[in-house]
Amino acid sequence: MDPRLRYSTDKVAIVRAARANGMSDGEILLALCRGEREATRRRIVREWAAPLGLTAEEALAQARKVGIVRR
Repeated sequence: MDPRLRYSTDKVAIVRAARANGMSDGEILLALCRGEREATRRRIVREWAAPLGLTAEEALAQARKVGIVRR
């Protein structure tokens, strides 16, 4: 996992810490999805949309932008 992410069970705390370390939403999603298959990456992106303060569609758009998901 990206060293700028800190382990926690609180997703909002993870997002807050990652942003404090200079990570964008796309970088956070990329770190969370590293090594996963595309179907799992889509689920992870949707699951983390709310803690990132995004809708599922906005999170998927960010994921497409950084190359996590294709369509």
